[in-house]
Amino acid sequence: MGGQIKEIWLWVYIWVYIWVYIDIRYEEFKCLIICTFFLGGIVLGIVLGIVLGCIFFEWGMGLG
Repeated sequence: MGGQIKEIWLWVYIWVYIWVYIDIRYEEFKCLIICTFFLGGIVLGIVLGIVLGCIFFEWGMGLG
C-alpha cells in the first residue's frame, strides 16, 4: 500500500512540474491543465472512497 501512495505522490509532483512549466510558457493551456486536475481529483476521490469504504466495511464486519 505504501508503494502505491509514493507512486501517487510522484504523479502529483510530475503534474505540478508540468503545470508550472506550461504556466510559464503557454498561458492558454492553464485552463486545460486545471480541468484535468479537477476531473482527475474527482475520479481519484471516487476510487479512494470506494476502496476505503470496502476496507472499513470489511474491518467493521470482522469486529462484528
